Amino acid sequence: FGAVTDRGILNAKNEILFTAVVSWPSEYIVRVGIVLSAFGAGLQSLTGAPRLLQAIANDNLIPILRPFRGTGEPRKPLALTIVICAAFISTGNVNSVAPIITMFFLLCYAFVNAACLLQDVLQEPNWRPRFRFYHPATSAIGLCLCLFIMFYTRWYFALASIMMVI
Repeated sequence: FGAVTDRGILNAKNEILFTAVVSWPSEYIVRVGIVLSAFGAGLQSLTGAPRLLQAIANDNLIPILRPFRGTGEPRKPLALTIVICAAFISTGNVNSVAPIITMFFLLCYAFVNAACLLQDVLQEPNWRPRFRFYHPATSAIGLCLCLFIMFYTRWYFALASIMMVI
């Protein structure tokens, strides 16, 4: 971007979609791509979240989720997902939800790294990583980076999400 414009435009706060302005052949390609990407991610989350909720309820890990157990199409979990989405959208500021979602994604990645590290440290017989360049330090670094990013962005959301998971 530095090769196609001057520094003032890159630092300008009013030019949010600079990539759309310099895109070829038209700026609408980037704008349409952003909209389609957002719709795709939203639909994927809206269809994946109820199935995940139903799977967690079927495993009977959290007793309060018992009403969402079942087989087949997850109608009750879908209704709950829609209610949760509508509640956050009705606040009028979807960006207020972004840090909360980010914390749970980072926690998910942190737990994956912690599981890999723990299995490697405990030398589990079924733990055979196929990635040629795997080293336990990569899992430890990934775990530390996830936790660092969580506390660096919003420490109070990080603590709240960790307490909620515990």
